[in-house]
Amino acid sequence: MPTTEAEITPGRPEDAAEIPDLVHSTAPAVYDYLFARSRPFFDHFVRASWGTPGSLCPHDQTSVVRAEGRVLGIEVGYGSGAFYETGRVGAQVMAGLLQRGEATVDQARHAGRASYKNDFQLPRMAADAYYVLALANRPEARGRGVGRQLLQHAIDGAREQGYRTLHLDVLSDNPAVGFYERMGFTCMAETRCPELNEKEGIPMEKRMVLSLR
Repeated sequence: MPTTEAEITPGRPEDAAEIPDLVHSTAPAVYDYLFARSRPFFDHFVRASWGTPGSLCPHDQTSVVRAEGRVLGIEVGYGSGAFYETGRVGAQVMAGLLQRGEATVDQARHAGRASYKNDFQLPRMAADAYYVLALANRPEARGRGVGRQLLQHAIDGAREQGYRTLHLDVLSDNPAVGFYERMGFTCMAETRCPELNEKEGIPMEKRMVLSLR
């Protein structure tokens, strides 16, 4: 399918139902581990996060490509400082899930322990870095340049905002590694947590970095 240029717009609150599948597709092994292998738990968290500023994947930090009213692709990103604040806001999101009965106490406790361990696979970023948490598109959008367009939009926006580098993490078994390399990214770190790799089946993470200067 030929490459097409689509309009990129900010995420909207009403997109919430379409977002969990896209976010999950970027790192299924990680998200299954973090959310106790419960897709309903994960979906509830992402939908609640979508409507919560400062959370992991809020709509106001997401760029979206749509076609015929449907979300085809997303880029979720923010400055590194904002990324390190998502845990605090995420705790508030989790509290809301517990109050609404959308998560159990055991699930919330598991998520906290799992997040602590998973953080060891994520190298620390400098204050002048922009971080792409998620870049994803639907299968029917592949081959149309949606991912490339969203990533270039993030690069251009980060450069305009004065960030020096753009960072993202990708699992080593993800075919997207080659795409990022073709976009000019360099793998600056490969991190592997033995417990997560051997017991949970989570592959090594690659920290991909692009200079914006």
